[in-house]
This record gives sequence, structure tokens and C-alpha cells, in this order.
Amino acid sequence: MQLIQMTNKLCLKGVKFVLNQIRSIFSYNGLLVNLALKELRLQYKHSFFGFLWSMLNPLFMLFIYVFAFKYILHNNVPHFTLFLLIAELPWNFFQGGILSSTNSLVNAASLISKVYFPREIIPLSIVASNLFNFIFTLVILTIAYPISHVSFNFNMLYFPIVLLSQTLFMIALAIILSVITVIYRDVYHFMQIILMAWFYLTPIVYPLSRVPYPMHAFMYLNPMTDFIVEYRLILFHGMSPNWNIMLGTYAFDLILLIFSLWIFRKLSRNIIEYL
Repeated sequence: MQLIQMTNKLCLKGVKFVLNQIRSIFSYNGLLVNLALKELRLQYKHSFFGFLWSMLNPLFMLFIYVFAFKYILHNNVPHFTLFLLIAELPWNFFQGGILSSTNSLVNAASLISKVYFPREIIPLSIVASNLFNFIFTLVILTIAYPISHVSFNFNMLYFPIVLLSQTLFMIALAIILSVITVIYRDVYHFMQIILMAWFYLTPIVYPLSRVPYPMHAFMYLNPMTDFIVEYRLILFHGMSPNWNIMLGTYAFDLILLIFSLWIFRKLSRNIIEYL
């Protein structure tokens, strides 16, 4: 009984800590929006196609994956292009947001040294700009359905539930990676390698059913597996999400967010010295 009460107190304390941090961050919501918009502009500055690259890039990669995995390796998944696209777009959102945010505090050194504001806003603005990019690229998905002769259905409305969970996971990961990178600059280079391996350890170019069943438990230790499987369940198979998995992802998001904000607060006290 005492253990349960202690656990409840810790959970309540953790939730209050997160809410206080969120309140502090969003008191600077104008700065957050401006930094996110600035990041979007910088991504496509002096580019001929500009913002269209957010759609062109995943399309080019889609052609490569389809050619390699469907026509060379003879992947026989029905509607493979749509199957792949549903996983590729959320992965691009994840990869772009995490890699950019990892080095975000280092890149914003001049701003941090001049003005006071909650430093968490920097990686958060990177995730926000990538989220906007991701939502824009969903136009490709709406075009892919009629081309693939797959109809829309009511269960697709569950999509924001999975997206919110993935975004929370990314925010937590971005916050902790950004502050650690200030102290250990090698983290950014390690993340480039890790994300490459992470891509192939996530069922993006192959269905989870192709993985031997005894390895499924190992695959589900990867949070991105949960998200990709749920996206496909909703958008490809037209089913409602697995609520047990979604409940688990939100619980994990909360724990990781508490931990990342706590680590950020401790490490960011001397952040100026490393910048």
C-alpha cells in the first residue's frame, strides 16, 4: 500500500513538474512561433522550388524505395507504394526533427547568450517546424489513395491520436539530445549513424509480419515501431488503433518528457560555458 501511495505521489509530482515547465515555455509562445517560422524559411532559403521540397524529397525517396524493394527484391505487399508512403512520411518527420534539434542549441548560441528565455523553446521550435512540414506533405498521401484505388474510411480520423503521441515522443527526445550535444558535440554525429540503423530496425520498407514472431517483442521496444504499425492500422488497413499500445505510448511519452525536462533543467544551468 505504501509503495502504491509513493508511486502515486511521484507520478503527481512528475505531472505537476511537466505542467509548470509547459506553462513557462508557452508564456513565450510568440517567440516559439517566430523561431519555428524562421526555421521553415531557412530550410528553403535561396531554393528554386522552395517549400515544394518538403514534398519533392519524400517523393524522390519513395521512387527509390519502390524500385529497390518492389521491382528488384520483388516485395509482393498489395498497394506497396501506399503501404510504404504511410510509413515513410512519419519517419521523415521523425528523422528531420530529431537530427535538426540535436544540434539546435549549438546553432542558436548567439541568441542564447544575448536574451533570456526558456531554452527548451529552441528544440521545441525545430520539432514544430518539422511538424508543419509533415502536415503539408500529407497532400501526397491524399493523392496516393485514389491512384492506389484505396478508399478513405472513418477510422482515418484516429490519425491525430497517433500523431500527437509521436510528436510528444519527439519533443522529449529532442529536448534531451539538444542539451547533451552542447556538452558532447559527438552526439550529433552519433545520431546520424543511429538514425540510419533505426530506419532499418523499424518496419518501414517491410511489414512487421515478415519479422519472425519471437522477435516481435524486441521490435516493439522501438517506439517508432509502435507508431508505424498504428499509422498503417489506421491509414492502410482502415482499422481503429490498438488502444492498449496507444495507452502504452502515451505513458512512455509522459515518463520520457518528465525525465528529459529534468535533465535539461540540470544541464542547462551552465550551458553558456559550453557554447
